[in-house]
Amino acid sequence: MSSPSPSNYPGRVGRKFLGGGMIIVIAIALAKLVLHCFFNNRYGYFRDEFDYLSCGNHLAWGYVDQPPLLPFLVRVSRSLLGESLRSVRFLPALAISAVVILTSMMAREFGGRRFALILSAIAVLIAPIYLSDGSLLTTNSLEPLLWMGCAYFAILAIKRDARYWVAFGIVAGLGLEEKYSIAIFGLAIVGGLILTSKRRLLISRWLWIGGIAAFLIFLPNLIWNIKTIGHSWS
Repeated sequence: MSSPSPSNYPGRVGRKFLGGGMIIVIAIALAKLVLHCFFNNRYGYFRDEFDYLSCGNHLAWGYVDQPPLLPFLVRVSRSLLGESLRSVRFLPALAISAVVILTSMMAREFGGRRFALILSAIAVLIAPIYLSDGSLLTTNSLEPLLWMGCAYFAILAIKRDARYWVAFGIVAGLGLEEKYSIAIFGLAIVGGLILTSKRRLLISRWLWIGGIAAFLIFLPNLIWNIKTIGHSWS
């Protein structure tokens, strides 16, 4: 009888993380981070950035036009790095640089080798939308990282171990605290499972635990919205 494939075990990926070109991918990501940090103070504040800065000065579980995560992170970034434009825009630069690595990790999960990993990283490096997102503080700056994080853990949950649904739920919950649109992505994942042979995963306890984790993380903002609506009607 043949031995089980290493990919059947969640703790074993069949190759070292830094193998298969990942060192080059990380170098590309670091280069992107340095590029953004060097150039992202060459133009003035984007109008939405004033909103996030103001909200960060008055932390709450929600705001009229957004959930609380981004203002909170901006507050932390300013506290640690100061009030310069570079400090304000360091967070988007870091998030989009992390997307480079995450993209290549996803490519590797689908069987990509060195060329595929490096090509994926370069594609993210030069994509105009990511050049913009990494240079301005907006909710769009963190959204790609959170969406792709959910996609990555969904891939791992389907290919490797259902326990990765818990990680999916945690990232999705954080995504809901950053921008509500990630709920559309979650519904698309559920719809995709229903329409394929993977629908059996819908009865996995780990998927439901992940869903509960997402709900609990999102709950403070949900309560804030309910209270706000109640006050507006009273």
